[in-house]
Amino acid sequence: MIVARVKSDRKALHTLLFISRFFFMAAAPLLYANFLCAHLFKKNEQKRQSKLLELLIASAIHSQRRLSHGEASNSPNGAFSATQFLEGFGLQLVEPVTSSLLQDAIMGTLPTTIDYGLYLKTQLSISIDSHIQGLLTALDLPIDEQQPAPVFELIDVWDEQEHRDCLCERHGVHRRLSILFLQCYPEHITSIEFCVCKAHQFLQLADKLPSLAELTVRRRPAFYIPESHLQNTIAFIFKNRTAFPKKRPLQLRFTSWEWQSWHPSYHVGDFYDDSWEDDHLTGQERRELDRQYQLPRVALYKAAGHPVEMDLSLCPDFYQDAIDDIEVDALERLVDLNRSRFEFGEDPERQAFLQRCQRLKALEIYVDHPEFFSWAVNWNQSGTTPQPETPFNKLRELTLHTCGRYGALEDAMTAFGRTVDTVCFYDHGAHENDQEELSIHVRVGSWNLPSVRVIDISGYCGLGDFSECPLLEKLKVRLFQPSNLDPTDEDDESQDLIAVAPVWNLPCLKTLELYGMAALLFDYNTLGLVPRLESLHLTSDLHVPVDMTQRLPHYNQRLAFPESHDMPTSPIVEHVWKKQWNLPRLQSLILEGPPSSVFCFCWLTGCPMLNTLLLDTRQARQRLPLLSSSKSSAILPEIPPHDRTHTFDEDLGSGLCPEAKPLLCSNLETLTLKGNWEMSQEALVRALVIYVPNLSKLQVERLILGPPKNKSFRHASWLIHAVFRAEDIMKSWRHCDESDGSALKPMSSPECVPKRNKLLWIESPYSLGSDDLDDLGLTCAMMEMLERYKAGSKQVFLMGDKLYVRKEDAF
Repeated sequence: MIVARVKSDRKALHTLLFISRFFFMAAAPLLYANFLCAHLFKKNEQKRQSKLLELLIASAIHSQRRLSHGEASNSPNGAFSATQFLEGFGLQLVEPVTSSLLQDAIMGTLPTTIDYGLYLKTQLSISIDSHIQGLLTALDLPIDEQQPAPVFELIDVWDEQEHRDCLCERHGVHRRLSILFLQCYPEHITSIEFCVCKAHQFLQLADKLPSLAELTVRRRPAFYIPESHLQNTIAFIFKNRTAFPKKRPLQLRFTSWEWQSWHPSYHVGDFYDDSWEDDHLTGQERRELDRQYQLPRVALYKAAGHPVEMDLSLCPDFYQDAIDDIEVDALERLVDLNRSRFEFGEDPERQAFLQRCQRLKALEIYVDHPEFFSWAVNWNQSGTTPQPETPFNKLRELTLHTCGRYGALEDAMTAFGRTVDTVCFYDHGAHENDQEELSIHVRVGSWNLPSVRVIDISGYCGLGDFSECPLLEKLKVRLFQPSNLDPTDEDDESQDLIAVAPVWNLPCLKTLELYGMAALLFDYNTLGLVPRLESLHLTSDLHVPVDMTQRLPHYNQRLAFPESHDMPTSPIVEHVWKKQWNLPRLQSLILEGPPSSVFCFCWLTGCPMLNTLLLDTRQARQRLPLLSSSKSSAILPEIPPHDRTHTFDEDLGSGLCPEAKPLLCSNLETLTLKGNWEMSQEALVRALVIYVPNLSKLQVERLILGPPKNKSFRHASWLIHAVFRAEDIMKSWRHCDESDGSALKPMSSPECVPKRNKLLWIESPYSLGSDDLDDLGLTCAMMEMLERYKAGSKQVFLMGDKLYVRKEDAF
């Protein structure tokens, strides 16, 4: 409970971890698998990780001294030598030793209060190489790998002979230090990684790793792996499994690029060669080459006995080669994204394999037939009401990839929908000659998913009501517009795909992301039924279906053709856009494309927790403040038409309307205006003062200001003058928390609420001239000083590719 509470408080976490011994011993295993490589802090990160590395090395030396002399002996006069201990692994300390921790370790005095090596559960990451430099260096080793001391068998001498530059020297130190910790703390290591050609060097440690849970296997980019190398790797897996029979089966990882499908142009022996062309190979011949290249992976899966996780995407004919040799009673995660199994007749074997995986928790699979999951569904005699036949009671994550095979999606939801909590479906494009597979009757959200919490759908579906998804927390939908859709043809059945979505009642929803057609079909009345919503993202580049959805019929045309003021207005759905939202937990709002054209700043009054706002007009032109298309429009509250742009010497007054109330309690800190924005300086000042008074970051992409009266007028200078004017107003006037709620008093009034944040970052692609700098009181700053200015809470202007600060703030 304490860990969960302070995890987000970096300062308190640092204090407790490195000051309180009790808290460190209790919390470190809960927070990080490898706390050395966790990036706990942005500031002074290198110094902190170097200190942790010193603690690890000192702990290892002290622990080995205790083992050699007994638990009660810490005398520096014993036979144990720290220098000889490090030399046994081909390492030596850099002279002179400046670290007090390492000095105490060498002398055997003041041992560390905690053996930090006990918390290092994985091999050291390459990312700490820069921290090793200055502490340790590598010794020159004999070329002969067969050394009497067993520790030398763990050192990769081949790397020492082939690489002599500084980077690879640090890499050699890194490898040796990893081996040192691997030998000193084998009982705590949970994950290791090695190449099959070095498996014999790790074989002696296989029965000394009781906590080993994950093994990452690498290979060299040669077509054939020597049988001895493969057998040594299998022997390591078998030896570890035999030594600890009650341990969870090893999780095998094949993440390196060398395991990708073999291609002869870069796999000729051990070297690169692009002279071999495979254009003459048939599909079956290429498939056979890939099968031969992946046979070692299949053999390692077999050696695991009861694999926990398998990725079969690159293994052609796997189900024919290993279906009877691999036990799947412990299999929890299966990934198979091979697109050619149906073409080469592997689907029957794959279906039979899946039926054996009754303990499966996560399935990610590519299907190329609409009835692939028919074995999991039992249809009644009428053929209309599907019932699950063999439920997977443990299946929690289901990810389907396909090309227009929506029948498989329907069957999967029927068969597994009662238990899954994550559903992902990605349509990679329908077959050109099979357009009837684009079922217009498939609707996202029409399934019975009582336990689902995450839905991520991409395809040509319709939108359902999600009435049977009461626990849904994240909804991400990307709907594409069918190429054969004719919005003017009312008889076209595909019109069902652009029907307005139902109102969704999702009380648990926290994240809503709609893209493409889904953003245009969204019914905004849903926002009144999602009280826990924290993130809203609506993005669309489509414009044709807007008129059909009755969402932005006349207004969108006005954006596209601003010179047309009397365009006919399509029927408008009344009360679609509310004048105020009530989303008390909303923290992030992103509107891109047509959805951005309906935003109104008055909505912020109902979003007190909003922290980030991004409005992107894309190709259209937008005005600030946002206005409706006509006086009779019910889409937006009426706003006076175009405000003329004020010049710098005009008095803008307070920038507040008589009835306006600044949102001093607003949490909005980041405002991004992308695309083409037309605005007056008064409108921008009003927005900064009233609606976003606590803004700390402002980004404006393009400004449309009309023909300037002054030829020296610059967009960047205009923007910064508006920011300065807003700041002057905020310094002079503040809204006070009085009973009438409308009074304005000077900021010096004791009843006024102080401004919490200061606008520190202003960014725009426009550049500043030398005359502008004198007028604004700014000076150019070096990019290298950016972090220092941020740390000092200095106002920074990024205009174009140059950095500017106030003259009085310059270092």
